Amino acid sequence: MSYELKLQRLEEILREFRYLKSMESLFELDQWGLLPEQGAAYRQEMQALVAARKTGLFQTAEARELAQYFAETSGNTAVERGVIRFFLYQYRTLGLMPQDLLRQYNLIRAQAMFAWKKAREAKDFAVFAPYLEQVFTLKKQLALAANPDQPAFDTLVAQTDEGLQAAVRADDRVTVRHARQGWQDAVQGGGRRDSAGAVQDA
Repeated sequence: MSYELKLQRLEEILREFRYLKSMESLFELDQWGLLPEQGAAYRQEMQALVAARKTGLFQTAEARELAQYFAETSGNTAVERGVIRFFLYQYRTLGLMPQDLLRQYNLIRAQAMFAWKKAREAKDFAVFAPYLEQVFTLKKQLALAANPDQPAFDTLVAQTDEGLQAAVRADDRVTVRHARQGWQDAVQGGGRRDSAGAVQDA
């Protein structure tokens, strides 16, 4: 199969992925407990089915072959390179997550949001705590299944900020804390800052 045909097939997979993502968004109302609790179990089954179909797009032999091919082949244009990069990222994360674990996670997620609604109404966090613990546990297991060679946090945060790591975030927090302290010292001490940001005496 030529490069053009492989790229076309890759784009078709990503198009279906976006469709399923859009379908998933319809369940967000349910997760926030805005729909009647009656029938919730059925809707959760539907949500888990859609999530499994979405993840399954990257767990086929075809997806594996495409990932292997495009890992060694860069696109001809910036747009093609972006599409390839996005596909490879989804393959490295969703493609390596166990389906049974994903199903458990998607089922408990909706239950957790109903519990959160009840906890807020009762002003009792203890109602929500067990569900929150299950969500965190399953999310960590999914992250480690996708990439056992790095901390779970790095895998999870990379889903929205690819390449960002816990160490980088820690360094950023230190930098922000030092900058904030410098400004506080300047204000309290009556100092001012020059164009380079250095504190000068007033």
